[in-house]
Amino acid sequence: GRHPIWLRFNDARSSLYLSLQVAIAPRHWNPNDARRPVRKSHPHADEINGLIAARLAAAESERLRLLTAGLPD
Repeated sequence: GRHPIWLRFNDARSSLYLSLQVAIAPRHWNPNDARRPVRKSHPHADEINGLIAARLAAAESERLRLLTAGLPD
């Protein structure tokens, strides 16, 4: 079967999970490569890896915005 892809974010001992609304077979998952977690053998690997990278970048941008919010300019 296929398994959904979730991103997990941790901060201050709490976790937040974000679903990517994508599911893949475990054989297509590459746990040893953080840059390309979906193997090239998956027909939509480039698109899914791009989606993962985009969501991670957006989350990092939001984290940095929240860290700097309230700090004097």
